[in-house]
Amino acid sequence: MREALDIPILTVHKIGGRDFWDPTNIHPDRFRRIVEWFSQQGYRFVTLSEAVQKSKELTDELAVAFCFDDGYQSSVPILLQLVEGYDFKGTIFPVAGFLGAYNSWETMPSRREKHLTMEDIKLLSGLGFEIGSHTLTHPDLIS
Repeated sequence: MREALDIPILTVHKIGGRDFWDPTNIHPDRFRRIVEWFSQQGYRFVTLSEAVQKSKELTDELAVAFCFDDGYQSSVPILLQLVEGYDFKGTIFPVAGFLGAYNSWETMPSRREKHLTMEDIKLLSGLGFEIGSHTLTHPDLIS
């Protein structure tokens, strides 16, 4: 039997963003291979809330949770493919004040990405994704 909180939780920013040299971006093929690996090992894809609940239950079932920080629209095509092929789901934390807009905190123009729209969020939510919130404006908390 597993110990409590023994469920892997992976965080992703951008899948297939415009700047492939961006350290917060992962190529869709690489992300697909990661999901395939977990599936081949017998993991079930769960939301963050489900991961917390499963940790409390101390079940022997393998589960993995993927969290998507900022909620970028470039991730939608691969997520839709993975839902169909792997019963994939996860938790998305969009920046509420940037729905459908480009981020303003990137200093390099090639790294500015469009955020999910409300329609994207409704679609993903209907497919089993959990929706959280990653602040209203993504403020710089360091300065």
